[in-house]
Formats: sequence, structure tokens, C-alpha cells
Amino acid sequence: MIREVFDIYEKLWTRAQRDGAVVHYYTWVSLDPPRLTSDPDGASGWFDANEDGQPIIKIYRLDCDDDPYTPSRTRGPEGAHLPPPDLHEELITLAHEYGHLRSFLVETERREWTRYNDAAQHRAGIMRRVVKQSRGLDGKEAGNRMRAALLAELADDDCERILREETLAWKIGREVLAELLMTDFKRYDERREQGLHAHRYRLGREDAWPSDLERPSTTE
Repeated sequence: MIREVFDIYEKLWTRAQRDGAVVHYYTWVSLDPPRLTSDPDGASGWFDANEDGQPIIKIYRLDCDDDPYTPSRTRGPEGAHLPPPDLHEELITLAHEYGHLRSFLVETERREWTRYNDAAQHRAGIMRRVVKQSRGLDGKEAGNRMRAALLAELADDDCERILREETLAWKIGREVLAELLMTDFKRYDERREQGLHAHRYRLGREDAWPSDLERPSTTE
């Protein structure tokens, strides 16, 4: 199973590179915007269109081998005492971020992408400010502050653009995994529903789930 997952993982990583993206692992030190909570290993990723250069896909891994730009089954020396990376979770994250890449490159008209990206950057600025202001608060209160700020400061059209892009990225990710012969989508579909709910909830479009006080996956 691990061999099969990693085979697809390598193929998708290579495809993203072939499409022009820089793909690499990262740690929380390099994450922007910051998070209110830490995400599980492998369940967080980030896409940056980086229109002045190459698009970037980042996959969070608590520790990785010396070369963060090459897909790996193992962690680096600093993480040797930790369990192996969860390649299945990382593959799902990579597929979602690849979905954003394809949306940027071919699926979404460029003017609409720019409007979405402006909305996402506005959201990121709000998040940075609220995270800074919420230091020392418990997770529930900090989360409530984040939700209230986003609800008050993001326009309805911007919220819809963010949700539309997230939905499209999950759709493209599923399609490319099927093309690469992945057959079990149970966990992918769970992550998709959790991820879309997390966005709807933070944007004030959906009520809380019991799991919202737990650590969510973060795929942007």
C-alpha cells in the first residue's frame, strides 16, 4: 500500500513540476499566514501563484530529508525518532494544491483568478492581524475572534470566490488522482468535506461541527 501511494505521490509531484511549479516541503517556521493551531503532519499545504516567478506548492512535514524539493518516504535526521510521514495524507494535500495550480494555469479565467487571489490575500491579512491580537487566548476564543473578523471584513462576493476556488481545487485533485490510478477515495472525500466546511465555517457560511475545536487540516 505504501509503495502504491508513493508511486502516485511521485508521479503527481513530477507532474506539478512539469507544469511549472516549484514543489517542496516546509515547516511552521516558514508558514504565512500563521495559524491559530498546529495541523497534523501531512494534512497541511499551501499554493502560491507567485505571478512574478514560478508557482509554488508547499507540503507541511514536521521534518524532511536534506533535499526538501524531492519527494521522500522518510524524515531527516532531526525527525528520526518520529513515526514515518503519512504519505496518504500528504498525497491528498498535494492533489488539492495541484488543483489550485491547474485552476490558476488553465481552469479559471485570469481576471477572475486575480479577483479570487485578491480576496485570499485580504483574508490572509485579516488572519495575520487576528492571530497577533489573540496571543494568550484559548483556542475557542481565538477562533471566535477570527470568525467574527472575517465575517465583518470580507465582502460576500469575496467569500463566494474563495469557496468556489476551494471547491474547484478539490474537484481537480480528485480527477488527477483517478487518472493516476488511485482507487480508494474514502479519505480524500472526507478531507474534502472537512476542508470545505472549515472554509464555510470560518467565513460565517456554516454552523460549527463538534470537531471544529480540534485541529483541522489546512489546505489553501
